[in-house]
Amino acid sequence: MVYGISLVMIVLFIPYILFVPMAVGERLTYLERVPDEPALVFYTLAFFGIGILTLWGVSAGRLALSSWGPSWMWILGLYVDSIQTGIVNASNGVILLALILLAGLLKGGRGLLFGSVMALGALALGLAIRSELTLDMLPQYITNLDELKATGPAEFVGIGMQYIGASILIYLFLLHSRVRRKEGVSMAIQDRLLTADIITQIAQQVSQRSSLDELLSKIVEQINDRFDFIYHSQVFLIDDVGVMARLVASTGEVGEMLLAREHGLEVGSQSVIGRVTMLGVVTVAHTGGQDSVHRRNELLPETAVEAAFPLRVGDTIIGALDVQSKQLDALDDENLQATLQALADSITLAIDNVSQFERAEERLRENERLIEESRSGLREVERLNERLTGRVWSE
Repeated sequence: MVYGISLVMIVLFIPYILFVPMAVGERLTYLERVPDEPALVFYTLAFFGIGILTLWGVSAGRLALSSWGPSWMWILGLYVDSIQTGIVNASNGVILLALILLAGLLKGGRGLLFGSVMALGALALGLAIRSELTLDMLPQYITNLDELKATGPAEFVGIGMQYIGASILIYLFLLHSRVRRKEGVSMAIQDRLLTADIITQIAQQVSQRSSLDELLSKIVEQINDRFDFIYHSQVFLIDDVGVMARLVASTGEVGEMLLAREHGLEVGSQSVIGRVTMLGVVTVAHTGGQDSVHRRNELLPETAVEAAFPLRVGDTIIGALDVQSKQLDALDDENLQATLQALADSITLAIDNVSQFERAEERLRENERLIEESRSGLREVERLNERLTGRVWSE
């Protein structure tokens, strides 16, 4: 931001000194007045010098010092555009106010105080310079120079109070932004702690060799308990054919009813689950929208927003985590969506681990069955051999 503001000020100052008349009532440009006011050369060199040093400082990583650069460049512009012309029109006042805004934006509270003091100082100096103005330097609507000079002290008090009021408002805005930022950081930390806690419990359930159905049921219950704004959560898994996403875990009595009737949605259907299981993208759908993919469920009439997150093993989508809320904007936050996607990834890993363990146990049971069958076959062969041998000896 510091680099961009400095670069824009340098670029815009060049056509200003070449083409824009300095005073309201005259046609002389900045460069045309240099012979009569050699000090303008100093201000020009200082302006560009500070600008180049600021750009270099930002590139070199010296941001703390460089962030003062644009404010000092603006102060040099104040002498050229405002102080010399006696603060006689609204544009001069806006330029002073812009200094307060710029310094507050770049340096916070300290910059705001610095900009306010410098703006008030420039205002006082500009009003004092009115004694040196002539009517040909002023707008046509000003005809009485003595009256203009006499209003200087009153204008200083009036405009100065406006600048102070603006500074207070800007400070309150910066304070509000800082508080909101801290609140956002705090909420993000809480979300991460919640996520870490749930992931830890998922890992514990996996280590206890819980069945897949039991594991997923506990996961959706934990999600409901930890996130207050979620009132229903569930997990869908795609069947072996890859056509249907079957409900395998759901919360509450509604969940039991949905599981009892073997609820499922087609992959790619006009629904949140259908879209996620087909495309593998996070989908948030609000009820009532014309283009919403939310499919209303008569057992969940209070749903205002539904969001689903893909369960993906490598490039293969195996299902979706589905959460629903009664609050319309509860699931719009991108950080929250990232948190829930992290949970979905952990669920995917847990499903994969449990599935591999169950497959390993099944293979073990199959191997034990084959071994037992082999042993039975050997025993039968031994019995036949004994019979044959006994018959041969008898003969």
